[in-house]
Parts: sequence; structure tokens; C-alpha cells
Amino acid sequence: MFLCNSNESVSRQKDFLRVMVEYNADGIIISPACGSAPDDFLLPKIGLPPLVFISRNLVGLDCDYVVNDDRQAVLAAMNRLLSLGHRRFALVGGDPSVSCFNVRLEAYKEGLGLASVAFDDVLVRPCLPTRPAGFEAARRIAALVPRPTAALGYNDSVTLGLFSGLQREGLFPGRNFALIGNEDIEEVSLTNPAISSTIVPRDEMGRKAAALLLERIENPAMSRRQLVLKSDLVVRETCGVDGDGSPSADPA
Repeated sequence: MFLCNSNESVSRQKDFLRVMVEYNADGIIISPACGSAPDDFLLPKIGLPPLVFISRNLVGLDCDYVVNDDRQAVLAAMNRLLSLGHRRFALVGGDPSVSCFNVRLEAYKEGLGLASVAFDDVLVRPCLPTRPAGFEAARRIAALVPRPTAALGYNDSVTLGLFSGLQREGLFPGRNFALIGNEDIEEVSLTNPAISSTIVPRDEMGRKAAALLLERIENPAMSRRQLVLKSDLVVRETCGVDGDGSPSADPA
């Protein structure tokens, strides 16, 4: 077994793929780096072993994948915020070249449409899926006029950065601003106040990806498999704020 981390570098990812071929890997489970294109996985001179994409799919490439239900996650978070009276909330983080960013953006637009709220593209803030990027995005969010009353983080790294950056700008999640992350890593439950987050079933995703890869190795001719795993919202203190910036009467 080999474990490689591209750190979102497409060129480093290509190097790893070539190394896996050199080591005669039987198959590869991969979360494609931001900016990846289908051609990055087409190595005509050497060929690649079976691939299973995990967490992110790559549009235009006919491969198996196991992903989270990003549409369901966004709609669950938006329904919570809309029920509290929020009508202007930011969507922060992610790269437009990555499939899950686009799924989340379309779900965001869908949620707004169902609530008859106009889409405003200035509230969509792509950035690297990292804590420093989320921290810096908070400054841009706070400078918007009119200012958002809530934000959805692309993942919990971005959300933890937002959590700190918003406080720097005088916006305090759980007190006068609502914040919801995505992944539900342990750290978001340990902040004060605790951060609400949608769940990414990471263990299940890993098990299913491994099983799917073994199945693909055993039966290369089988039809493509697309597995989308259910997501739920874990409500904590940071989304207990009404749309007017006051604590909600129903924080849970």
C-alpha cells in the first residue's frame, strides 16, 4: 500500500501517478487535486491501473467514484438558516474546477430559488480549502454591503478559519452571525461556541471506495459505479442566530 499527498498540486499528482505505474500498483483511489483535468489521468504511453475517485469526481472522465451528497448537505444547511430568517449568506471556499464545488453552488442556487431569494454572486467566495484561506475570506465577507448574516464553509478547515477571521471583524458566530461547516471533524465540536456542520461519512466513504476498487480490479469490464453517500446536519451553537443577528429562541 502506498499513501501519497499531492497537497492540491496537479504536477505532483501526475508524478505520483507515474510512480504508481512504475511500482505496478493494482489500482488507485484518488481525490483529484484542484485544477485537475481529464487529460491529467490519460497517460497513453504507459496507461494507468483501475482508478476510483473519492470525495471528488472529475467530470469528463469515465471512472468509478464515491462522493458525499453535497447537494443534500447544502440544502440541509440552507433550510436551517432560512428557517431562522436568514436571507443573505455567503458560500465560502472551494475551487470551481472541482466537481463538489459546482454541486454545492448549484444546490445553493436551488435553495435560494425555493425560498424566492435572489442569487447574488458576490456572496460566493471560492478559495483554497484551507484554514488560512477561510481566515482571509472573513475580511472580504465583513466588507460586503449589505453584510451577510451567515456563511456556509466548503469544508471544516475553511470554516475554522472563518470562525477566527469573523471574530477579528466583529462578527461572532453564535452571537450575531450564523456559521455552518462541512465534514464534522472532531475539532468543530470543541470550539467555543461549538460549530454546526454537515456530516461527511469519511469511514464509510473509505470502505466503499476500497471495496469498489477491488471489484473493479476483479472485473475490469463492469459498468461504471457512482456512489453518493447521505449527509446530515449536526446543529450546534453557531447556527443559533436569527436573521436579524439576535440569538435564536430555538438554538438547537
